[in-house]
Amino acid sequence: GVVDALHALASAIESFGHEGAAATQLQAAISRAATSIASPFAASLGSFQGTGEPTHLVDVGTAYLEMIFRAALFSRQTLTPELLHATLRLTAPALRQPSRDLPRSACSLLARLATDESACGLPLRNDAHLCAEVLAGLLAALASPAAQELLPRVAECLRLLLLACGDAAGGMLNAALTIEHAKATASAATPPSAERFS
Repeated sequence: GVVDALHALASAIESFGHEGAAATQLQAAISRAATSIASPFAASLGSFQGTGEPTHLVDVGTAYLEMIFRAALFSRQTLTPELLHATLRLTAPALRQPSRDLPRSACSLLARLATDESACGLPLRNDAHLCAEVLAGLLAALASPAAQELLPRVAECLRLLLLACGDAAGGMLNAALTIEHAKATASAATPPSAERFS
């Protein structure tokens, strides 16, 4: 299935990512996975925020984020700005899920990218709206009772991301708080029966 394929790709990245000859094939495979998973799953996860996501979304989303994490570690040249942008858009709703696996995988990837001085870290530093969305997801994770055991990891990820934002950190955090306030207001105004299908 999809999860097995993503695990196999992650293993291939770890084994062959340092070999220049394999970069083209790996990049093509990662790009196909991103096209099929990142944007569609970001939308799907967003529709289940606070309601408990289907198991297949957790499994596929977690496997995808872990595969991108391996690429960030072993084959950074395969991660294009477009691919990273699509993946980072997936981390924001992933952080809001009541499971442990998705937020944990999202935090691992974000912490890696936030401390990466290469082009891998650029989408977080250059896209103010995307960074604010991710920060808002981290704030939501901090407030989630379902992820209490992940609090140290989430807090460290938040610290690293704010450091990566540099002088813009204050503005980014204010934007994230505004996003969280808007989401909380919208959630409070949405009937439970309609929220799942919003």
